[in-house]
Amino acid sequence: MKAIEMSCLLLSGAAMTGALLLGTLSNNAHAATTAAKAATPQEAIEACKGKKEGDKVDLPVGNGKTAKAICRKAGNQLVAMRTASIGP
Repeated sequence: MKAIEMSCLLLSGAAMTGALLLGTLSNNAHAATTAAKAATPQEAIEACKGKKEGDKVDLPVGNGKTAKAICRKAGNQLVAMRTASIGP
């Protein structure tokens, strides 16, 4: 096999590998985004109802406790994202 043919064969194999890798990464990113949306607690959504992005809210975390949070966009929806840990 000539050197030029061998180079073309190697380059086409590398291009196929790259295309498959990009496709896999894209699918993984989409799956992570979908999982994050599904895992958003209703309390985080409710805390930001009627608010705008960047507003500070108290996020209920159970047992009558709250955590400081900020309303942020998650996809096309505002959700409360914690800014500090819960105290003792």
